[in-house]
Amino acid sequence: MVKKKDSLESKKATKSFDVMQASASSQTLIPGFKLFYLPYAYIIDNFILWLKLVVLFALTIGAVSLISGFAYVCGLPQLVNFHCSNSLPLFAIDILFKYFLLFFFACKWYALIKTPTIFSWKFLFSFDRKILKAFAALSIILVLNIIPFVSFSLLAMREPNPDVVVEITYFGVVSIGFLVPFVVLRFYSVLGLILEGVDLPSLKSIWVKTQGNSLRIILSLFSIFILTLFLFLNFYLNIRTYDFSNPLWVGISSEFVYEVLLLLIWSLFVGHCYTQKYFLYGDEDEGNN
Repeated sequence: MVKKKDSLESKKATKSFDVMQASASSQTLIPGFKLFYLPYAYIIDNFILWLKLVVLFALTIGAVSLISGFAYVCGLPQLVNFHCSNSLPLFAIDILFKYFLLFFFACKWYALIKTPTIFSWKFLFSFDRKILKAFAALSIILVLNIIPFVSFSLLAMREPNPDVVVEITYFGVVSIGFLVPFVVLRFYSVLGLILEGVDLPSLKSIWVKTQGNSLRIILSLFSIFILTLFLFLNFYLNIRTYDFSNPLWVGISSEFVYEVLLLLIWSLFVGHCYTQKYFLYGDEDEGNN
């Protein structure tokens, strides 16, 4: 009986070890330096194509902003005699149309990173089911990433509860929202899997596969975040020194520059998603790793 018991325990230990080994082998470490610089390299290597795409979308998005009356300069107090709107329905339409164009740009830039030679007018206006699914994925990513702002607002606007237990519980539950982006960032490869028509693995398998990559992903996204702060803060400070004697020219030029900067940051994020997908799952031609 003792030998039989020892044998069973030995088999259980071996099975447990095998499970641990299988789990470890399913993880894929992304090269940290490549994850950091490749989003920038995609733009540099395909600069002319990127510039054509950006100019087209910047002009389109800028035109929507100017026509709807929600141009960037409308938020500046120095501006006078310029078409600006306060209509909430028009603002909602403006936001939805802009996000549609941004998501559409993301899909097209991802395709160009993968296959630069496909650039054509037919390619620019093509729209299929994969793009709709990518829109849904980007919308979910966007919503999940703004949860920390919701948590901050709930904490900032609340009336402190005299009951310490209730106050600590409320603070603890609401503060969980600040951690959501650190979880979501491990699933950005989903965008590439959708656009390449690959069968989506389970969220659990993606989570396991990205183990050990969180710090690399955070550092890569942090570089994009710092660049975003630098570009838009400088743009805001510089535009305040403009000569507003010709508001139409200021409105058009500033809107175009603003959209170009926005699309630059968006391109880097898409490049990051592509890099995650490539190192975790390879190319669709190679099959999943």
